[in-house]
Amino acid sequence: MRLHFTLFRVFSGKNAQGNVAAVALVDQLPNIDEHLHYSHAVETCVYLQTISETHYKIRWFNSEKAIQRCGHGSLAAAAFLNTLDKREKYIFETDTETITIRCDCTNRFVMNLPTETLNWVALPSDDRLNCVRLAKSSSSQGYLIAELSNEEAVQEFVFSDSLLPLLQERALIITAQHGRLNHNIVFRYFAPQHGVLEDMATGSAASALWPYWNDRFKPQTSSLNCYQISPAGGYFQLKVDRTEVSVIGGVEKLLPTPVIPSSAH
Repeated sequence: MRLHFTLFRVFSGKNAQGNVAAVALVDQLPNIDEHLHYSHAVETCVYLQTISETHYKIRWFNSEKAIQRCGHGSLAAAAFLNTLDKREKYIFETDTETITIRCDCTNRFVMNLPTETLNWVALPSDDRLNCVRLAKSSSSQGYLIAELSNEEAVQEFVFSDSLLPLLQERALIITAQHGRLNHNIVFRYFAPQHGVLEDMATGSAASALWPYWNDRFKPQTSSLNCYQISPAGGYFQLKVDRTEVSVIGGVEKLLPTPVIPSSAH
């Protein structure tokens, strides 16, 4: 058996390389063991199973395990479907949520996510993060968000093993305001407990970034420019509408389309 994967680069632009995902359309979504039978060209693989013309089941994996939610993989999936049959929107179903993505214009896609409810928490006495403000998602599988003093502190941040006991959440997001531009933020995303020390470019962080920053920027704006200052770099825009946040990012197809054979078994 051979699976035909198509590669896409997501969240590139503004001097950012973005993140790559490989997308395949399958008859049945694989489990982790089936996924690991394939030899993968990239870290993130996305599988789609058709429900209807615009409705699909979706599952994401890295090289070790299933991913709970993958923003750049979802945009890559929409771009892949758009190359097959252009539609106004695509609906993706997981075991826990529904994600809607629409094509904004050529090579730009918009993903809607529910916003996280955040609780502000006191800084620990032994503040290993050296942060100025700290928040946690109310959901058990949410985020720990730490604001550092400035953009340079985010860029120079080094994740150490001493931080692992703090990570009961899906990921640690380190963030700060971007220079002197009021409506721009920078961030980095760490999830070593899920096999990803640092994600290169991730849109799923948007559901926590907007509620974290909106009290600082409202009522001045309902949009933010987000720069992920990972080694590769990522860029996307956020816009909010009531309880949902829209992640707007560029997607480009990478050529040639690779064929990734299954491992012998």
